[in-house]
Amino acid sequence: MPKLLIADHLEDRQEALKKVMDAEWEIHTCMDSYPVVDTMRYLKPEALVIDLNLIPQNGLSVLKEGFPELPPVILALTNLISPYIVETAESLGVSMLVRVPCKIDFLKEQLEDM
Repeated sequence: MPKLLIADHLEDRQEALKKVMDAEWEIHTCMDSYPVVDTMRYLKPEALVIDLNLIPQNGLSVLKEGFPELPPVILALTNLISPYIVETAESLGVSMLVRVPCKIDFLKEQLEDM
């Protein structure tokens, strides 16, 4: 079963995504930015869903710290999309940027398609 790491400070979104993905994925979660890189390196997940608004360190900083050991599929969630965010995310291998709030089923479909 493939591993999915969800790094999101919003417990409701994390739980909703776990609920819809649980049958197809072995799911692991992080509520804040500090354990994400170590968890990624230990688990070697096939996919990462990361909130770019993580606290205390933002998601782009976490991705920079984890580069080049990032999973092949990265779905980044953000409420702000700017040229800097898009360019930095692309350079770090983010597969898709998704503006939040969004429907959990949409996130599930995107992960399945990737």
